[in-house]
Amino acid sequence: VYFNSLQHYIPNLTDPWYLDNIRKSNHIHILTGSGSYEDPWASRNFSGILSDKGINHELDIWGEDMTHDWPTWRTMLPNFLESRFNKKPAHTIYPYT
Repeated sequence: VYFNSLQHYIPNLTDPWYLDNIRKSNHIHILTGSGSYEDPWASRNFSGILSDKGINHELDIWGEDMTHDWPTWRTMLPNFLESRFNKKPAHTIYPYT
């Protein structure tokens, strides 16, 4: 379980080979809402852990109207793809109604 709990494992990771390989990544993105059933504090905490280890990443915290539910993810994904990769989704993702 320890190795699957990144917030516990990464702070204790000291092997330069693993750290250097993780630091080469440009694809660590932490996205969360601030609404019901979200925990933006945990995302901020993990972002701090990555920063302390010199690991490149991006933290994006959305507003309180973004809950832990499909409508939020359907909104976030197209925006994320377009803004981070300059690509629009292959098809339209319609809001959940």
